[in-house]
Amino acid sequence: MKKSLGILLLMFSALLLYACTGNSGSLQQGSATSSQGQQSSLPAVKEFTIWAKDWQFIPSNITVNKGDLVKITLVNPDVAHGIAIPEFGFDLKAGAGETATGEFTAGKEGNYTFFCSVYCGEGHNGMKGVLIVK
Repeated sequence: MKKSLGILLLMFSALLLYACTGNSGSLQQGSATSSQGQQSSLPAVKEFTIWAKDWQFIPSNITVNKGDLVKITLVNPDVAHGIAIPEFGFDLKAGAGETATGEFTAGKEGNYTFFCSVYCGEGHNGMKGVLIVK
C-alpha cells in the first residue's frame, strides 16, 4: 500500500513538474513574440540630463529623431530655472538646488529653440539652447 502510494505520488509530482516546465517554455516564447511586436511600435526613448547654471544650459544642443520620446532631467544647482520648448508644449521647472524630470514626443522635424522659462537674473535672456529633430 505504501509502495503504491509512493509510486502514485512520484508520478503525480513528475506530471506536475512536466506540466509546469512545458507551460513555462510556451509562455516565454509568447512573451518574446509580444515583446518583439511591441518594440517595433514603441518610440525610441532619448534621455538627456541638462544642467542649468551660470545662465547657460549644458549641453545647449540636443538631437533626436522625429517620433522619439524625449526625457529631460533638469539639474539646477543654483537659482530657480525652467526649460521650455513651446512647440511641443514642454515647460519643466526646478527650484534652487532641485532636479526635475519631464518628457514629450518630438512630433515634427526642425530646429527649435529652448529657453529658461523662470526669470533667473541678469543673464536670463541669453539662456537658450537648440533642439534638433531629424
